[in-house]
Amino acid sequence: MSDDVVVPFIIFGSALAVILMPIYWRTMERKRVLEAVRDMANGGTPMSPDLVASLLAPMQQQPIPNRLRDIRRGVVLLALAVAIVIIGFAAYIIAASTGGGRESVAVGSGVAAVAAIPGCVGLAFLILGLNQKAD
Repeated sequence: MSDDVVVPFIIFGSALAVILMPIYWRTMERKRVLEAVRDMANGGTPMSPDLVASLLAPMQQQPIPNRLRDIRRGVVLLALAVAIVIIGFAAYIIAASTGGGRESVAVGSGVAAVAAIPGCVGLAFLILGLNQKAD
């Protein structure tokens, strides 16, 4: 495969992995807890309410209030946008130093333009979070 194909796969694959890995880990943790409870029930082991509560505790986290959750999401998405802009700037510098000429501006601005998506969504979350009443 040429570099024109590999680089976008790496960039978008990395972003996809960052999103999907926590979901996968949470699912695996729930599966292990449910298998442990099932094995105990099949084995005839008595389960005290304290044991069940301690097994289920990681899955029953207190939800973050909507206001704080929106602010957190906004800040994380804005940080992601800044990181993409930095990657675009680095791509510009690399392309310019390797003799890219006019194409170096297109490469850098093209990568940095992708930052508009998480940047705008993050800004919207931040505005929503700051405009909500405190719980």
